[in-house]
Amino acid sequence: MTTPLEIDIAYWYYARRGDYGDRIGDANLTAPAVRAALICFVEAGLLKRHEPDADVPQRYISTEALCVYVEALCRVPWPVQRWVIPDGSLPSVLGTGFRG
Repeated sequence: MTTPLEIDIAYWYYARRGDYGDRIGDANLTAPAVRAALICFVEAGLLKRHEPDADVPQRYISTEALCVYVEALCRVPWPVQRWVIPDGSLPSVLGTGFRG
């Protein structure tokens, strides 16, 4: 299961240049939960490690897989409310005068 932190990190690398730690300072990049997420992303092929240089000054760069993942997250529809009876059946409100 993906955590909100992992989604935030994925969006960060999808939309920005620079490391996630640049957001608040390098301490953010070394926080245990952030480090664990970055390692997981590298192992899954969503990010790749990079030696910072003048052209790309970040330690991690996004891969095509990360872009596909974030774009899939963006296509997840909003949840909808569904009324059910405790036995799990779906009541019909058609023809009952319900005007919502």
